[in-house]
Amino acid sequence: MIERFESELLINDILSDSNISLWQIETEDGKEPRLFANSSFYRIMGMTPELSPEENYRI
Repeated sequence: MIERFESELLINDILSDSNISLWQIETEDGKEPRLFANSSFYRIMGMTPELSPEENYRI
């Protein structure tokens, strides 16, 4: 489990250093769409990860 966590941190660092952003939009009947993203996405888009996924989608 620790190796997986360290691998995920390394991948996130590589993507961040490369300014590669990843995001995912989830939709579900009867619920507001949600946007999930990595730190590069928030930085490039001038957004903040402190907002809820629903608020991020609206922006």
